[in-house]
This record gives sequence, C-alpha cells and structure tokens, in this order.
Amino acid sequence: MVHVQKDLHVFNRPEAVDCFKRATDAVHEYGAKIVFQICNLGAQMGGFGMPAPWAPSPVLTPNGNFDLYCPHEMTKDEIKERIDAHAHAAAILKKAGAD
Repeated sequence: MVHVQKDLHVFNRPEAVDCFKRATDAVHEYGAKIVFQICNLGAQMGGFGMPAPWAPSPVLTPNGNFDLYCPHEMTKDEIKERIDAHAHAAAILKKAGAD
C-alpha cells in the first residue's frame, strides 16, 4: 500500500525489493505469474491517532466502523506526490520480478 506517511510506505523501506522478490520467486518456481495491486485507501484510511486521510475533497466519510472522518483535501502537489509514489512502487515491484 502506498501510504501518506512516508515512514509507513512499505516501498520506501530498503528491504522492499528483496521482500517482494522472495514472493515472486516462490510463485515463479511453480510456473505461475504474480501481480500486485498498488493502492491507497484514500478517504477510507484513517483512525484515532493517525493524520487525516487524504482524498479529493474534504467530505465526511464513513470508515466502516460507523465513525466519520473529514479527509484532508489534496493539493495538486500532493496529487503529484501520490502519482510519483505509485510509480516508485511499480518500479520496486518490477525489480522484484512481478509480472
């Protein structure tokens, strides 16, 4: 998952390629293909003690537990940052051998 908090962004960890490579190698060993879904939970991401989730607009959003969160409305720079983070994640997965 691409995370708003850079320190929680799994693809920013030094061991990311090796970690995903172990998974791709294990799947490829049996002749199968593996793909990964890169995502950001957007307005649905949030919780007590966490920063406000990022979303296209600051509309109150249920989180599935009957709590409402008002997400942070993303700026154009933050949207570009998310696009770049997704591209970075895709590059990591490609290096790790994802199909």
